[in-house]
Amino acid sequence: MQTTSAIVEGQPATPVAEAGQFQAGHVLTVSAGHAVHDTYTAFLPSLLPVFIANLSLSNTEAGLLTVFMQGPSLVQPLIGHLADRIGGGKPFAGKWPVEDRGVSVEDVREVQFLLSQLGFDTKGIDGMRGPNTMRAARAFQQARGLVPDGYLSAALLEALRGAIRERG
Repeated sequence: MQTTSAIVEGQPATPVAEAGQFQAGHVLTVSAGHAVHDTYTAFLPSLLPVFIANLSLSNTEAGLLTVFMQGPSLVQPLIGHLADRIGGGKPFAGKWPVEDRGVSVEDVREVQFLLSQLGFDTKGIDGMRGPNTMRAARAFQQARGLVPDGYLSAALLEALRGAIRERG
């Protein structure tokens, strides 16, 4: 294993593994931390009455303890993405559609109808954005050379209308 030295003023040099090298020790440390956290939070709800009675916690304090213990779970995807980026990973595939207006239930029904007319089966027209509709939308987008994200948008609706006009 080749290593380089990390030099910090006033401290001796310590070996640092190369960037592309698998570091089993770090993986085991993180895994152990997750195991402890997950085990503790799994038993926390059943232990709250004991904590309230024996540690003189108020209901508010017990609730805050629960929120505090679950908080890290909310940021885990962000931490994972940050770790991927530091390791040379790519950014998220696309930007959030901030300029796009939402689609109504009637728009979803029209999307489903047009997809069905074009041969992309949505398994019914119900106005719901379910997995069948998203699967059909992705197939249509892929067939047309669009980004196949299955996102039901005004742009998708316009593309479907255009495809129907082209078909005649």
